[in-house]
Parts: sequence; C-alpha cells; structure tokens
Amino acid sequence: MNDWKTGEKEFLQSLHKRLGSPGLDWRDDCIIKAITPELSLVYSLDSLNRSPSNNRANDSRAFGKWSASVIANDVIACGVAPEGLALDIGLSAFHSEEDLSDFIDGVLDVCSCYHMNYEGGNLNRGSFIGGVCWGLSKPDAIIRREGAQDGSILLATAPIGLGWAMELLPKLKGAKRHTLDKELIDTIEHFKTDPVINLPAFQEIWSLKVIDCGMDLTDGIIEFGYEIFDRTGLGVVFSPNHPHKLVNYVSALLQVSPDDMMFEPGYDTPYAHGWCIQKSNAGLVCGILNRHGIPYTILGEVTKDVPGVYRKKGNTLKCLPRYWDDKVKKESSYELWRKNILDSV
Repeated sequence: MNDWKTGEKEFLQSLHKRLGSPGLDWRDDCIIKAITPELSLVYSLDSLNRSPSNNRANDSRAFGKWSASVIANDVIACGVAPEGLALDIGLSAFHSEEDLSDFIDGVLDVCSCYHMNYEGGNLNRGSFIGGVCWGLSKPDAIIRREGAQDGSILLATAPIGLGWAMELLPKLKGAKRHTLDKELIDTIEHFKTDPVINLPAFQEIWSLKVIDCGMDLTDGIIEFGYEIFDRTGLGVVFSPNHPHKLVNYVSALLQVSPDDMMFEPGYDTPYAHGWCIQKSNAGLVCGILNRHGIPYTILGEVTKDVPGVYRKKGNTLKCLPRYWDDKVKKESSYELWRKNILDSV
C-alpha cells in the first residue's frame, strides 16, 4: 500500500511542469520524435509484474505473448505498425532457464505475427518485465489524443467490459462452470492466450485517415472521454451498446446492469483502442471490422451540448467521475468501481 496523496494524472502533470515542457503532448500514447520532415520515430515504454507467488511454469509462453502485446500496444494505438521490441527481463519471474525460454517463445510468437524484430535488451534480478517498442510513420498519419469533433462517434476495437468480467468472475458466488455454454467457456479459457490485434485490418483502416483521435484503453473508457473533454472542451456522452455474453452473465450475478460493467477502470488491454470517427465515416470503419471478424463496441458520441463526460441512463445523463487512476489510490479497483459507478447511480 502506498501513501500517494494525488492521482496518477495529477502527479504526472506536476512532474511535467517541473521538467519545463509546456502543453499536453506528453499525454499521447507514445513519444513522437521527428527524424525528417516526412518521417517520425514513435516509441513507448511499458512494464508488467509477474509475481513469483503466482508463477506457474506452464503459462510462461502465454505470459510472453501477453507481455510483448502490452508493450507494443501503445505504438499500435498511435496508428503505427510496431517494428522493433527490446525487453528488460526480471529473472525472478521465472523458475528455470526452460521457463524463461518458454517466455521468449511467446514473445517471438507476437514478433512473428506483427513482423516485428526482437532486438534483445537486458536481464535483471527482479520480477518485472519492462520493454520499449518502436515504429516509423509519416507525421500526418499518427493517431493522437487530440482532434475530436462535435457529432463524432466513439468506438472501441473490443467488447468493452470483458476483461473486467474475467477479473470478477472467479470471486463470484453462484458462478458455476457447468452452467456456461461452450462459447463462454472458450472465452474464459482463451482470453489471454492470443492477445494480438488483427494488424492488417487495423492498417486498412489507418490508411483511410478517418480516425480523428484515439488512444489505448488501458485505464478504461472514462479516461478516453476526459482526454477529449480536456483537449477540446467538447463533451462526451457514453451509451455503450451490445455487451459481450460474458459481461451479461457476470452483471446478472452481481445484479447490476451490463453497461455498469463497461465503466470499469481498465482491464481490456491490449485488445482495446478507442477511436473518434465522424459519423459519415463510421459505416466504412465498422464494415472493415465486420469483414475481418473483429468485435467492437460503439461507445457514444462527442457533443458540444454537455460540459463534461456523462453516461446515458434511459432519458437522463449522469456525470462520470475521474476515477481511472487507481494505480496511486489506496482503494482496490473493485472498491473504486463500486463507489464511482454503482453507488453514485
């Protein structure tokens, strides 16, 4: 437990001011560095912790795939194909050299899928896996967190709330495996086994240059709404549709609405990216996602008619709190969710 007195975003804003660089560019998903007027380097750092107390040797390959996918995720969120990956690997996360080799095989699985080079890195004695991923892009093709327009729709490239349902399901009384159909069992068993996105489908959409702004949804959809509001002054009204069957199942056990599950603090990474698209282009984007069999969620819309970020409940609007920065709060994610979403209704 920590003794942080501010939220994650507030602390980073304070740090950014001390570093002396004005503006909000630091809040994009990647660091963007111009190489020439026609080419930019896009790179990001990230890390994961694999606790030695919860470290099964037979899941190392899956953990390698998950790690590589998460670290490459921010480059993809910027609309850029990842080209290189380097890792700082904590040896305490592994039981043996064979265990570590399985992890590397998982990393290489993702590198092969994305046609991305694994470029080495470092070994350390801890249990954290850190890494850097990079790609190259024309500057005008990079997706940033600014640019939302009034009347545009918000779309997530995943069934939102599914990761949260997976997190809560093992803790729920009344959840009986024998009552689940084959589709739900397959979802539970394979949620983290193949965490890559369909990069060719994404590249087809990126090439259209119809995504006005976007970001990864590591901390949930509410952060996406506030990024738009903070940068443009435009409001966001969320009314997410078509929840996944597992979201419906878990919400029934909890006796909450399925859309309550969608306002979670961020458990769908690396599957989910948020895109802001003008309504005239939405059909084209959704058609490509449908053709490639990629599930998605229409989240709501951007509007100048409200001064903030809201969720639609029937015919009423409810202001959503800024609560995604639970990494520096003392409450658990579940406690924050209950307090900010369920108890505030």
